[in-house]
Amino acid sequence: MYTEANLACLVICRAVNLSIERGNCDGSTFAYVMLGAIAGARFGDYRGGFRLGQLGYELVEQRPTDGFPSQSL
Repeated sequence: MYTEANLACLVICRAVNLSIERGNCDGSTFAYVMLGAIAGARFGDYRGGFRLGQLGYELVEQRPTDGFPSQSL
């Protein structure tokens, strides 16, 4: 993210794409939140970005995570 912003966006979009295709995992929550930030900052779609962030938050609240503690989000 600090060396090439476009590469970071590509990786986040790919993570969300994999989550949609194959199902959610612990890392999906972070990917949805980060895609929400990208949607707002890069494309001006703050409403869609907020909804993606909400999705990531709700996934954390629905099921406990093994790999990522919910406090870090």
